[in-house]
Amino acid sequence: MCISHALESPTSQTLKPQILKANAKIWIEFKGFETPLWRLKRRLWMFYGPGPLHVYKMGRGRIYLDEIITPQISKDDLLSIETI
Repeated sequence: MCISHALESPTSQTLKPQILKANAKIWIEFKGFETPLWRLKRRLWMFYGPGPLHVYKMGRGRIYLDEIITPQISKDDLLSIETI
């Protein structure tokens, strides 16, 4: 199954629409398998990422949301701290 078909399929239960705040930015990563480099980038994203990272994986012929990595401090928080 191709990604565009999975996203457009009304019967697809693997990708569920998510409600985001207006002007919210998300980053999306599709993983085939995890490598040591990916695990390092994942840990760095948890602390220094610019926003939420949605990690999708493929398994048994379907795409599914594996995890959402939300940084501990967002760039907006850093900007507000710097202006104080």
